Amino acid sequence: MISEALQYAATYPATEAGFRPFIRSSVSLWSRANRCSREWAEHEANCLAFVADMLGRMKRRRTAVVLGSGLLRDVPVEEMAKAFDTVVLVDLVHLASVRFRLKAKRLRDVRLISRDLSGFDAALAGHEVEPLAFLRQVPYLNLVVSANLLSQVGVGAERRLKQDGPTGKADILPQLIRAHLNGLAALPCSTVLLTDTGFR
Repeated sequence: MISEALQYAATYPATEAGFRPFIRSSVSLWSRANRCSREWAEHEANCLAFVADMLGRMKRRRTAVVLGSGLLRDVPVEEMAKAFDTVVLVDLVHLASVRFRLKAKRLRDVRLISRDLSGFDAALAGHEVEPLAFLRQVPYLNLVVSANLLSQVGVGAERRLKQDGPTGKADILPQLIRAHLNGLAALPCSTVLLTDTGFR
């Protein structure tokens, strides 16, 4: 409990105001990952190995983007930082422990961006859902990794609908999943989709 409070307090001032409501869920994920480290180890190892294998087969290595970078337990960020000129980590919140790790490893060419990757607000408003459209503006983009984000898009949207969303909007969930997959497929670069296929 104390460690979670410290993580929250250290993350709060480093997080933009609009993203501060999401700190609590990020801290909860951090705490759960520590508790479940043994159960998650195989999946995380598979993810790390898959991305590392992709790096070994790539010829152009200018810019890489990790969507849903989270706790950096499932992407080999150090190897990516060595392989690419720039690595961009995109998530709602970047915890203080993640920022400290990057600083301690002196990964100077790693950039942090806070962004909602779900497309939820656009879908709710009835607008076209293109949550990954911003990637078209990234220069010299060679690799995009969706890091165990796909299922979280659905889980997060379902939670928001239950809390304060209008009824009869359940069709938003498959729309958001399709938008993420279509966004990845449309990119003119190498992509990696890491995702769980079951929830318990």
